[in-house]
Formats: sequence, C-alpha cells, structure tokens
Amino acid sequence: MNKFRAMEIFTCVVEEKTFTAAAKKLEISVVMVTKYIHALEKELKTELLQRTTRTMTVTHPGQIFYEYALSIIAKVNESYEVIEGLQAEPQGLLRVSAPMTLGKEIVAPIVAEFMSLYPKIQVELILNNHPVDLISEGYDCAFRIGYLRDYALVAKSLLNYSMSICATPAYLEEYGVPQTPDDLHHHRLLSHSTWNNNFTWRLRHDGQEIPWPDSWVMRSNDGYALREAALKNNGVLMQPRFLIEADIKAGRLVALLEDYLPSPRPVHLLYPMKKNVVPKLDRFIQFTLEKCSA
Repeated sequence: MNKFRAMEIFTCVVEEKTFTAAAKKLEISVVMVTKYIHALEKELKTELLQRTTRTMTVTHPGQIFYEYALSIIAKVNESYEVIEGLQAEPQGLLRVSAPMTLGKEIVAPIVAEFMSLYPKIQVELILNNHPVDLISEGYDCAFRIGYLRDYALVAKSLLNYSMSICATPAYLEEYGVPQTPDDLHHHRLLSHSTWNNNFTWRLRHDGQEIPWPDSWVMRSNDGYALREAALKNNGVLMQPRFLIEADIKAGRLVALLEDYLPSPRPVHLLYPMKKNVVPKLDRFIQFTLEKCSA
C-alpha cells in the first residue's frame, strides 16, 4: 500500500463526507477508495470511519489520523515547492481554474503563450463556472469575477469585466427594440444558467438595480452557446463585451440599453500565500499581469 496515497484518499473522504464524492473528486473508482480505506484501517489496526448505509462518521482515532495526515501532506507539498524554487528553469504541473467564458476568451490565450515560453511547465486549465477551493482541490491559482470573499488568498487585480446587451437586426425588426429594462419582459431572452440570487448581473434604472428577467427561451452555462443562439435571431442576449464586441462592430449584433448596463466587475487572479517562491506560479502571475495590462 502506498501510505502517502492512502493519506490523500482518507483526508479526501473525511472532507467530502462520502466515498462516492471522494472518488469523483479524486477521479478514481469507489472500489479503489474503499480498498485504500480498508487497507489503511488494517495497517493501523483500528477503525477510522464508522459507516452505515446512510451515514459516515469519523472515529476519534480517525480524527487524530486526519489531522496528522493533513500536516504530512502539507509538508510534502512544501518540500516540492522548495526544491522547485532551487531550479533555474521553472517546471512542473501548474493547475489553473477559470470561469468558462473568461477562460476560453481571455485565459486560454494567455496560457497558450505562456507555455511556449516555458516548455517544461505542464498546465492543467480547468474551466468551470463554480468556484473551486484552491487549497483542498489542489489548484495553484484561479481567475475570479466579482468582489472577493476569501481573504485567506492573495489577489491580483487584472481587468474589469463589462457586460453588453444585444440582438440581431433581424430579431429587432420582428420584435422591436427595447427602450428600458422593463421592455425585456416582452422579449425572447437568452440567459446564463449560473445567474441566481448569489451571482447575477443587475441592470441600472433610475438609481435602482433591476435583475435580468427570468422568462428565458434558452438558458445555458456556456456564453458561446448563447451567442450562437442570438446570431440565429433567437432573442436578446447579455454577455461579456469581449465575447460579442466583434459581432457588434461587424453589424451582426446591435448593442441595446447601453444606459442601463450593469456596473463592471473586477477580475482577479487568486492564489494561496506561499512561504517559499514557486517559480512556475510566480512566472505565470507576472506573465498574466503583463498581458492584462498591455
């Protein structure tokens, strides 16, 4: 049994609270998770987890082992960082998280150019509209839109994220041009599925903030899919300016309600505070800051 791998799997089970969730996060089978936990308990000659068909609880020995395992995993990761810091040329795996539309349009080109400069760095770029936990999920850095809540992370301001509302000339000829946010209730709307009470873009009207109407004809978690629907005359779209700016300039889409657009939000690059400089991360941070300020 690989003892270090067993510790990683055990700590993940404790944090995720089920074998199934831990297996999904670790990208291994539930059978493999079970095998490691059983082997670990056999090796330690004690029960670490009490399991029934519905619940799982950590035993007292399990809690003690969990705390030691976390410390050991952190020390091992720190040792890798120290050795990487001694190397003249940055190398190793760099894990990056970003929202989907921002990731495809802004982050992916930065990553591609960065990789050409540092061929010994492997980059795993994961695009997901749900914020990740950098430390527990093993990410080196993450791009985030909006105002920050996690003060335990270092944040570098990159750019402002501005929205635009638009539709095709053909759609507007058939359905009319909305003059105020209230008019949107009478239109076919293309909405992003991640907009909710916790994260939404509110239009501004007479000193008030007005949410984007919920009466959509299409909803998707991908801005590119919504843009394609708009270009086929299917409705009114609100998406980042950088995604649809070329379409507006070419006349394929018409900008709407520009006096009522949501306030821009900041984009930050976040990363955990490190005791030692990690060259691969340090170079990526500096490169990203340079590209976003150009």
